[in-house]
Amino acid sequence: MQEATILVAEDNYVNQILIKKFLKKWNTGKVVISSDGQEALEMFGKEHFDLVLLDLQMPVLDGFAVAEKIRADSDPIKSNVPILALTATSFQEVKDQMKEIGFDDFVPKPFIPEVLYDKLIKHLNRKDSLE
Repeated sequence: MQEATILVAEDNYVNQILIKKFLKKWNTGKVVISSDGQEALEMFGKEHFDLVLLDLQMPVLDGFAVAEKIRADSDPIKSNVPILALTATSFQEVKDQMKEIGFDDFVPKPFIPEVLYDKLIKHLNRKDSLE
């Protein structure tokens, strides 16, 4: 997890600070923060990420639209990056849409650091085992 590059798309400034604080504490590597879906896609296009944390409700483009565009990327490495949804919406309300688009997991908000950590480890280790 120490060499991971993680894209965090989250429009709430307090959540950005909290997520960045925990990711740094866990020595995840490089953390790139975007405040809306369009900015997230621009950043995603410019560099390689090992994991994407996506807030589902963001301005400009929501997390669903961003995930759809990531999954449609012509580069198979980029299009298969693990995507974790960050949302205050209940999992039951969004699980069908998340499955259809191809999200890998779900982190409820307000997030519990241990839950986020466990899911990061699970999906980053999955990536390591595929290489």
